[in-house]
Amino acid sequence: NTIISYDIFQNDNIDNKSLHILFAVATHYTEEFRKKGGIPYHLAVAFENHKYVCHATNDPVHHAEANVLKKLNYLETKHDIKWNKLKIIVVRMKLEENTIKFVLSKPCVNCCKLLKCSRVKNISWSTSSGSFKTCRVCDFESTQVSRKFRDSFHL
Repeated sequence: NTIISYDIFQNDNIDNKSLHILFAVATHYTEEFRKKGGIPYHLAVAFENHKYVCHATNDPVHHAEANVLKKLNYLETKHDIKWNKLKIIVVRMKLEENTIKFVLSKPCVNCCKLLKCSRVKNISWSTSSGSFKTCRVCDFESTQVSRKFRDSFHL
């Protein structure tokens, strides 16, 4: 059996309810993740006032952050989304010795631009140590370059 590393629960930046929901969504993707052979897998989960709203994963064209923003825009056509109360948590899952761990998943420069154009209030991401960092989207800066663009992108 594959389990999610419990290191994620030692965190002051994200409330326990949101962590448990994040854990449940990540667990749901475990089998799909294993079928990919342990390739890093990104997941973005949106919360409004600590309540789950939606989630998205990366695909060959878009990052998880872009996909979750797309879902939020769609949901807004059917529900009252309070963008100024939204928080997005982004994680990258990595398979190590039959355990899935959260590793560095700071949004890239392109996703940073998308997030700043949205009305999302806060962004959190997993770090290389398995903990989380959180900040207001308006204060968020990134120098992360997606693997897809590394050869052609210069800061």
